[in-house]
Amino acid sequence: MKKWTVIFALAAAASANASFDLMLLPSGDGRVSRIDPINRASLGSFGPSTPSQVFSSSGGIWVQNSTNRYARYDYSTGELLLQSSVLPGFTSNAIAGNSSTFLLGLVGSSIREFNMSTGASATIGTTSSTVVYSQIERMPNGILVLMGKVTATNKFVCSTYSSSGVLIDSLQTTENVFDAVGQMAITGSGFNYRASAFYGTGGGSPTPRLTTMNITATGLVTGFTGITVPSTTWSANAEPATVAGHDGLWVVGRSVAGTTQISQIALNPTPSVVDTYSINHNLPDSGRWSMVNIVAPEPSSLWALGLAAFACIRRRRS
Repeated sequence: MKKWTVIFALAAAASANASFDLMLLPSGDGRVSRIDPINRASLGSFGPSTPSQVFSSSGGIWVQNSTNRYARYDYSTGELLLQSSVLPGFTSNAIAGNSSTFLLGLVGSSIREFNMSTGASATIGTTSSTVVYSQIERMPNGILVLMGKVTATNKFVCSTYSSSGVLIDSLQTTENVFDAVGQMAITGSGFNYRASAFYGTGGGSPTPRLTTMNITATGLVTGFTGITVPSTTWSANAEPATVAGHDGLWVVGRSVAGTTQISQIALNPTPSVVDTYSINHNLPDSGRWSMVNIVAPEPSSLWALGLAAFACIRRRRS
């Protein structure tokens, strides 16, 4: 009877405070932190020292550290699944490849996929030499979305490529990209998708902008909307990351004060800022960085913690 009382109590607590989102953030102090952005709670940390990028992967996540070494982890337990000696030399972020041991990204103007276990690689396609792409993501139907800036003019550009690396469409905006484009998020379903990313526009003191590109299911880039995220405290050394959430987007970046600033963005009918707050977390302050947001199909963070606590109690008694 006591056992079921504990389970029901944990279930009630999970339902009352549940979150659909679990952020995995690299820390400038070392390790990868689990953050519940809805309840603004830290759920522990794991991984190597000085992580700089966190990539999604089937059955786990990949973490790249400051010496460009890659390792795959179970983000729930922190268990190391694979330590790789492969150095792909990505000039962009990386995304999951054909299996859990593959990563795909940009190496200069080439879209390349690496087997992080064996070191074997293949070139999927080649991009335009007049554009510096710094971000890549995949739509649910396999179409690749690339974001960057035109070399000669610094204008922001979004391009789509087929899964075999063939250019489908490209759209250039009227805005200048001050430095690089931050991590991109893909949202939507059916016939309409959106690709969103954060960057500074202008020069000197760049204006922080979140730009959302409209993309059809066939890969046509049909337009864009830009909004200014209300903050003058973003660190200029590393662009904030944009990730898909259970409801809209999250923009996460480092403030000049050293804290981590999180903004929740609603997308419908047009992008708008819902909430902005800071947490005591030390993000990397230089170079390219990325994160992962796990979107659960049902409220899960406190369920997982509660059931883990119950398992510990049961183990102690046995």
